[in-house]
Amino acid sequence: MTRASIGFVLFAAALTPGVLAGQAGAPPAAAPSGPAAAAGQAGGRGAGRGAARVVHIPEAPALNYAPVANPLPLPPDMTYGAVAGVAVNSHGHVFVYHRQPVPLVEFDDQGRFVRGLREGTATRAHSVRIDADDNIWLVDSGGHTVVKLSPDGSRVLLTLGTKGVSGSGDADAAKPLFNIPSDVAIAPNGDIFVAQGEAGGPDPRVTRFDRSGKFLATWSLAYKEGRRSNPHSIAIDRAGLVYVGDRDVMRIRVFQPDGTPVRDIQLENQACGLFIDRNQQLWLVTGTDGQLMRVDWDGHVQAFTGKLGPGLGEFSEAHMMAVAPNGDVYVADTVARKVEKFVKR
Repeated sequence: MTRASIGFVLFAAALTPGVLAGQAGAPPAAAPSGPAAAAGQAGGRGAGRGAARVVHIPEAPALNYAPVANPLPLPPDMTYGAVAGVAVNSHGHVFVYHRQPVPLVEFDDQGRFVRGLREGTATRAHSVRIDADDNIWLVDSGGHTVVKLSPDGSRVLLTLGTKGVSGSGDADAAKPLFNIPSDVAIAPNGDIFVAQGEAGGPDPRVTRFDRSGKFLATWSLAYKEGRRSNPHSIAIDRAGLVYVGDRDVMRIRVFQPDGTPVRDIQLENQACGLFIDRNQQLWLVTGTDGQLMRVDWDGHVQAFTGKLGPGLGEFSEAHMMAVAPNGDVYVADTVARKVEKFVKR
């Protein structure tokens, strides 16, 4: 999150510059340069202590999507808090996970409010995902837990981690105990992958479980040269490869399911929220760079939309995203406390 904007200090950490393309452990690089960077906006993360990085503007076509005004209105007695995550089930129902006493809100496929869920259960909502069976997964970074709910949200099917208890290292990961979990992804075979260590957490890593919650493996995401890793998002493709979005290093790190490194994909914008849609298209939102991107598997931007700002189709922090079965795109904005919806033109 943008800590200065929302007054959140618990997980505040100094930010560091981007790195050159290549494997983990590459030395720091200068900020992006050239015409596109010069035309960018001031702001964003990844600039180093006390500095402002110029936001890179991709040299790519405009995304052929239009923003929709007020797509998910709440009842008069409810307001959005910091909107951390958004997910869409197979019926087109949208679930918004935000930082309010009632943290999970459901809307139908027409954007009409259905109900609020899970009152009083979230310490710091961070991510919501929906699996192939429409089960709902909630990541509470402040409570150090990942919870699996039934498709209607009425039953807790699995809890990973212990609420209010953090842990670091391989032994704690096996218990399991998390230290600031950021996101969860479910593999085609049902295995569960949890990324942790966002916001400067001390033990960046991925931990893998089977579908029942049995511990299988864990691996550290710390960089060899001591550079701070910020694993903010995780996604899995149809082949089972694991993609971890390192927000401030502006890098997507790719692993085999057992943690064997495959490659790093260096970006020129923050890797804040990743999503792989049902057509195996990779999407990215860029946090406080304020963009929604469709990218290829080498990280090249195919098309994008958005910029920093308070208006329709603009973002203060494009935090997490989801693509609905019909192709509509939803983006959670923590700082502006809203959900942006985009539909094909």
